[in-house]
Amino acid sequence: FAGVTFRAGLKSRWWSYLLLNQGTRQKRSQNIVHEVFANHQLLKIEGQDNSKVRAPKIECDIDSLNTASKIKNDFLEDTNKKHFILIHPGMSGHSLNWPLDNYSNLMNLIEQRFPKKFLFVLSQTPSDRKYVDQVVAALQKFPEVQFKHYDGSVHGLKVTIGLIKLSSLFVAPSTGTTHLANAL
Repeated sequence: FAGVTFRAGLKSRWWSYLLLNQGTRQKRSQNIVHEVFANHQLLKIEGQDNSKVRAPKIECDIDSLNTASKIKNDFLEDTNKKHFILIHPGMSGHSLNWPLDNYSNLMNLIEQRFPKKFLFVLSQTPSDRKYVDQVVAALQKFPEVQFKHYDGSVHGLKVTIGLIKLSSLFVAPSTGTTHLANAL
């Protein structure tokens, strides 16, 4: 009604079929491609050249990176490790979650392949804590796997971005932290 001639987006709700003239249908809960590619599919509009579409880039400010570095060093010093892997298991959104036992199994496989090299940092926000608790319970069968907790709500988004940047590897489902890791 406002005269916008090009209306693109995700067709998912009933009203989106009425309002969008360049919509794309996706079921993120059944996605079998990486989140970045799913987002790029939304941009593939008939007749448009999307070959130059790139993932967004973000940077971490120096103060947040310094705070993240201190957290990292404290974690590593406390466990006598040299590197850490940040794992954010599960999320409360619309996309598929990896089965939670897979996180503890992956951590164990990495520990077996690279003994005593990595500390695993389980990150969460308050709403994701239940996933971390389940992974911790599953880790009881792998006592050699060392891990620490990181609550993103305590230090904030900027420091969390810094911690993601400093990690050797980041593992998570389709969640906000995954989008941040991709943009880094």
